[in-house]
Amino acid sequence: GKRKTKVFPDATKASQRAAASWEAATRKQLETSQTFTESLRLVRWVNDYLTYVQRRGMSKKVYDEKKLAFKWLVAFKQHGKRAFTSETPVEKMNKFIVKAHFDSMIDAGRSGNAVLKDRKNLGAAWNWGKDNLQDWPPGENPFLSIPRGNYQVTKSARYVPQDNDFWCLHDWLRARAQSGKPAHVQDYTMFMVALHLAARKGEMFRIRPGDVDFSREQVRLWTRKRVGGVLEPDWLPMTKDLCSALRSWMEIRMSLPGIEDDTVFVCVDEFAYAMPYYGRKFTSRQHAMKRWCKKAGIKPFGFHAIRHFTASTLYHRGYP
Repeated sequence: GKRKTKVFPDATKASQRAAASWEAATRKQLETSQTFTESLRLVRWVNDYLTYVQRRGMSKKVYDEKKLAFKWLVAFKQHGKRAFTSETPVEKMNKFIVKAHFDSMIDAGRSGNAVLKDRKNLGAAWNWGKDNLQDWPPGENPFLSIPRGNYQVTKSARYVPQDNDFWCLHDWLRARAQSGKPAHVQDYTMFMVALHLAARKGEMFRIRPGDVDFSREQVRLWTRKRVGGVLEPDWLPMTKDLCSALRSWMEIRMSLPGIEDDTVFVCVDEFAYAMPYYGRKFTSRQHAMKRWCKKAGIKPFGFHAIRHFTASTLYHRGYP
């Protein structure tokens, strides 16, 4: 038979210590030299993460922003060739190639704000992959390991309207709503929801009839502005003015034919470009406030500025 050779033949303490040392070194070598039997490909990470974003019900704007970050990533060229393909193993992504990608974006004319937005989105996608995909490579997040300070950020102050301009628009919307035209009544009601509840635009768009309780004079807003982005509800009290505006709009809203969605606010505008969306819930309304302000003859401001206006007004009236 074959003769077995003992690496540490005797039972002395020195030999035992040497055996333990050898065992520890061998274990470490095996761990560091571990290879994946099947490398996780870039295409799977991208597709699975974007599917997760859709499943979570994130807005189209958020989805498109994350998708664009991936498009810039796979378009990155190094030494005249694309650095990544759909079959590139995720483990090939490291902080050095990521930094080169971010620097190339600056060279291509993108702003520091845009680079940091991609850094945030790609970093979040990496963390998701680490928690949800098998065979994810170990080590640091290569996107978040790049310091934010590497890229210059330009910040601009949000315009919050003066009292006179704000109430000018309020009065103009209220007077227009007195015509009883559905679109005009809804416009004034949305303005009142933003003012009296300090509601974000997305929170307004999510309100359903079941979220409005006239008997208790409360409105339920659903928000993702929580840790983890989970959609959570908050019941907020209605003022008498808001209650009156919502009641008037709900009576009209429930009598309108051809409404597809069950949200309180839906597209009922009669502009030619809006007709294909009639009866469907809003997703943006990005030009509405600008259009109203122009017609009212004041400097334009957005829906989110109303939220700031409400907070400032309450603060100056002595509320904490």
